[in-house]
Amino acid sequence: MAKKYGYFSNDGKEFIITTYDLPRPWVNILSNGRYGVILSHTGGGFSWYIDCNLNRVTKWSQNVFEDLDGRYIYLKDLENGKYWSPTYKPTIRKLDEYVCRHGLGYTVIQSLYEDIESTITFFVPREDPLEVWIVKIKNRTDRTRKLELYTYLEWWLGTIYDIDRQFHSLFYDLWVKDNIMFVTKTFWTGFDGSWNRSWDYVAFLSSSIAPESFEGSKEKFIGAGRSLKNPVCVKTGTCHKTSGRGFEPAGVFKYLIPLKPHEEKTFTIFIGVSEDEKEVYRYAKKYSDLREALKELEHVKEWWDKLLSKVTVETPDKFINFLVNYWYKYQTISSRILSRVSYYQQAAAYGFRDQLQDVLTLLLVDYNWAKKQILKHARHQFSDGSVLHGWHEINDKGMKSKHADTPLWLAFITINYIKETGDYSILDENVPFYDGGVATLFTHIKLAIDRSLRNLSKRGLPLFLGGDWNDGFNAIGFVGNGGAESSWMAEFLYLVLREFSQLCRLIGKDKEASFYEEKARDLKRKFNEICWDGEWYVRGFRDNGEPIGSSRNSEGKIFLNAQSWAVISGIAPLKKALKAIRAAEKLLDTEYGPALFLPAYKTPDKTLGYITRYAPGAKENGGIFMHAVTWMIIAECLLKRNRKAYNIYKKTCPAYRGLKVNKTKTEPYVTSEWISGPDSVSFGEGWNSWLTGSAAWSLRAVVDYILGIRPTYNGLLIDPCIPSSWSGFKIRRYFRGSVYEIDVKKTNKYDKRVKAVKVDGTEIQSNIVPVFSDGKVHYVEVLME
Repeated sequence: MAKKYGYFSNDGKEFIITTYDLPRPWVNILSNGRYGVILSHTGGGFSWYIDCNLNRVTKWSQNVFEDLDGRYIYLKDLENGKYWSPTYKPTIRKLDEYVCRHGLGYTVIQSLYEDIESTITFFVPREDPLEVWIVKIKNRTDRTRKLELYTYLEWWLGTIYDIDRQFHSLFYDLWVKDNIMFVTKTFWTGFDGSWNRSWDYVAFLSSSIAPESFEGSKEKFIGAGRSLKNPVCVKTGTCHKTSGRGFEPAGVFKYLIPLKPHEEKTFTIFIGVSEDEKEVYRYAKKYSDLREALKELEHVKEWWDKLLSKVTVETPDKFINFLVNYWYKYQTISSRILSRVSYYQQAAAYGFRDQLQDVLTLLLVDYNWAKKQILKHARHQFSDGSVLHGWHEINDKGMKSKHADTPLWLAFITINYIKETGDYSILDENVPFYDGGVATLFTHIKLAIDRSLRNLSKRGLPLFLGGDWNDGFNAIGFVGNGGAESSWMAEFLYLVLREFSQLCRLIGKDKEASFYEEKARDLKRKFNEICWDGEWYVRGFRDNGEPIGSSRNSEGKIFLNAQSWAVISGIAPLKKALKAIRAAEKLLDTEYGPALFLPAYKTPDKTLGYITRYAPGAKENGGIFMHAVTWMIIAECLLKRNRKAYNIYKKTCPAYRGLKVNKTKTEPYVTSEWISGPDSVSFGEGWNSWLTGSAAWSLRAVVDYILGIRPTYNGLLIDPCIPSSWSGFKIRRYFRGSVYEIDVKKTNKYDKRVKAVKVDGTEIQSNIVPVFSDGKVHYVEVLME
């Protein structure tokens, strides 16, 4: 890692940023599932309660180049009048020392300015709806120092769309009592769009030390013609104690901090939300006690350590170790499951297909949580098999999905859940439909599959409808006769049919199994007859039969997913599968990884959709889309192309990309949604980090396919696909109530197959380690040849 910008701690649990001067903000996401914080390395970001779009607590407007909305502290030396921010922003005054440590559930920012050392630890407690700043100020000199400290944040209390501040300022109510600042709002469109509803909560700001004064008005704090860089209140030391209604509210407390020579003082500042004022006093009492705050911080760290320790690896690649052991899992859970937020995108809603795929991470850390998430999604299915595309937890509202693939993810993930847990009883869970009525989860899954089988073209291929995995194909299914066909959807449907029919056999539903097996055979035959282009598989067909992703196309000639899923699904004969993967490698691979397709679309095509409206090489228009990259890695592993799989991984791995920070720009400790493709002016730059399903799939691509330890109905399959430079690896994996300590060794660097497996010292005649479910640790030795 380039230490000019930052590096992983020795154990990989922290990423240590060594400068505030980064190409873009590098953030952490702190959340307990209700209250959340996005925090940049310079104090930028915002806070929310339950929903980061509909229920923001503090103000933030996305500006990835300036990062100037956040939660801030100002320090002022009364001796010389100089003031600065320990987080660098918003004063943007050069600091003598600076370090930001993003950890699992917390962030620490340390700095030094004119011999005043500051350390601020930010975290969100596991249960309570607030954030805590543990602030330590130390005098490094031999003389007494007199400081003033000011907090600053701008209260929002509403939806992301409340940008008309003059109008919204008319509805706030702010008051200070017992050293607590309270603020609420008599106007909230976030819950139901009503223009006649009050905000349901009260927000608060307080600390463990008594303030000298306060300021509730943003205008009075900043002053005319000034900015957060040089606010008049800090300059003059005068706060006007503004409270009441009818102004843009700010959270400003002024504290006096006298420090004797070499003295340090530690105290807490906390911001939160409550449903009633009385509860605020309970939180204030608790978090004004430094010991209680520190105890809660340790509880957060212990919770993350325990959660993430169910599967850990030890490989010759330290970046794989750090990302698999901690950051892939942390990214998925913190950003996707608990928050639905990132610096680049605030989704807020649960996506039906999105958070279902995130269950792939939950399955490695908490079976019960994974089950609850599956059932939560099933409740958002309609009785005809269709589903909501997404919904907001705060009001349980969303739009019905028009996408072909979305309902099928319920089947895909439930099947993976059963392979992991052995819990067939989930199929018998009674789950309500979103439009009324109740059925077993098995019926919900069957309805989703049957819906896909009803939406086939005259030729027997799945229709695009409102798009498939690629949301950008949002028009192709609604032009002409609506008969546009998706070959990727055929691959996905084939896999689900094959897997579901096997599950039906296992639970004694032979009639259903035979039915879906026949449907799968028919789909496979038609797919290979219609979708083979000679060197690779096409991506689909317009309603008039014109192919997409064909050698006949000048743009969008070859698509990555159509080739990788030909392998993953098993729909392609081996000869064609190899040919397709080689074509993808030849025509799509770049120095930063394989593009989603090439060449990118240069001119908007309203018959295809907004995929063609992105700038060439951006996002789904010929970008290096990490979700698709992970599937290519899996396909390479299934074909036993070890070197190819590992090379793709290294090209796209965030930590390896972090070795060239000025090019890649996004965080080295979490994966980005996409990397600008070769047709882009910013080729190689990362975008949309944190909020991407690529984290869950990256985790499983490494654990299940490169390391080759993946669950089956009968046990753990051992099928490594590791690079020749490795002599082996170790993995500690929880599986169905037991812990498996697996040690894989090679006799020479070209070994690709499992030669022998010993379990607790006894050789078994299979590469599937049996299920024990006895709560014990079992030792597995694997020799490859």
